[in-house]
Amino acid sequence: MESELTTSLSSAAQNIINCFVNGDKSEVYENWKTLVSTLNRFAKYSAIPHIPSVPLAMFLYVMKYSSKRTEENSIRAISTFGVIMNAIENTGGIEKLEFLALLSPLLTYYKKYFKNVDNYSLFPITVPKKTETFDQSIIDWGNTNVVFDSIFLYIYGQIDIDSQPFFGNEEIRKKFISSKNAFFDEYNQKQQESDGILDGERALNDCYDRMNQVGKCPIYVPSDANNEINNKTYGLIPNKISFCVSKYFLHETSGAMSEGELNAQIMFDIQDGFINISCMGINEQYLKNEFSLPLRESRVRKLDQYIEMSFDTKAYRNPNRKFGNVDNIPMAMEIHFEHFKLTEISLDFIVGEHASMRTLHLYGYAY
Repeated sequence: MESELTTSLSSAAQNIINCFVNGDKSEVYENWKTLVSTLNRFAKYSAIPHIPSVPLAMFLYVMKYSSKRTEENSIRAISTFGVIMNAIENTGGIEKLEFLALLSPLLTYYKKYFKNVDNYSLFPITVPKKTETFDQSIIDWGNTNVVFDSIFLYIYGQIDIDSQPFFGNEEIRKKFISSKNAFFDEYNQKQQESDGILDGERALNDCYDRMNQVGKCPIYVPSDANNEINNKTYGLIPNKISFCVSKYFLHETSGAMSEGELNAQIMFDIQDGFINISCMGINEQYLKNEFSLPLRESRVRKLDQYIEMSFDTKAYRNPNRKFGNVDNIPMAMEIHFEHFKLTEISLDFIVGEHASMRTLHLYGYAY
C-alpha cells in the first residue's frame, strides 16, 4: 500500500512540474486532485514519504492557483508549508537549502493567512498564553512579527542567491529575490532591538513539531468522483461514517441530566440532499433507530474541526402537538473532531408538550 501511495504522489507531482515547465497547464488540475487526494490519506506531515517533487509541485501550484473559499486557501498554504518542512527535515546540504528557499515566497505571498490567529490551530507559530479575567478568556499570541522576522532572517542568512540553483527555475529565483527585497525594505525601517530577534531555525522546527501534533487538515478538491458527504463537509468526512459510541451525556433544559458508558453504533450518510441515520444500542425513546431527513443547511469550519447541520423535520411532525415536534427525531447535529478524527456527535431535539430542548452527546471513534 505504501509503495502505491508513493508512486501516486511521485507521478502526480512530476506531472504538475512538467506542466509548468512545458507551459501546458491543461493537465495541472487533474494531477493536483490526485496529489491532494493521496496526501489526505496521511494524518501527519512527518508520515509523508520524502519525494522531492511533491513539495515543489505543491509550491508551484499554490503560488499560481487559489480557491474561492478563504478557508481552503489557508489550508492549502499551511499544508504546503508542512510538506516543505517535511522535505527540509529529510534532506541536507544544497537540497535542503532548495526547499528552505521556497518558504520565503510562500510565507510572503500568503502572509495574511499565516499571520491570521484564526489559522493558528493549523499553523501554531507561537504558543499563546491564555488567561481568564472576569469570565472572559484573553489570549496573548506573543510578538508574532518578531517570530516571522526571525524566520526570514534565518532563511536569507542561509541562501546565497548567486550559487543557489532554485530547482533550475528562473521564476522561483525571481520570486525569492522579490520577497527578500520586500522584506528588507520593510525590516530596515523598523526600530529593532538587539535582543528582539529569535533563533529562526528553532522557530521553524518548533512550529513544525506543533503542526504534527495537531494533525494534517484534509485539502478539499471538487471532483465528480466525490460522494455528497465529501462535498458537503469539504473533505472533512470523505465517506459515509460508522461511529462507535463508548460514552454519552444527555442534557435537557428542563434540568434532567445523565451520563455514562454506552456500547452503541451510529451510522450516517448524505445522499440526494438527505441525511440518512441509523443506530444500534441507543434507546429509541431518545433516538429513532432509522430515519432520513432533508438536509436544510450545513456549516463547516474545518479550522475549528467542527460541522453543524440542520434538518427539515416536517416529514415526522406530530399533529397532536402544538409545535409538531417528535421527541426522538433530531432537528440538528454537530460533529466534532480532534486531530481531524471524529470524536463526538451531538444531536439536538425539541421534546415534550412545552417544546423544551434536549441534547444527546455521543463520544467515541469512527472507523
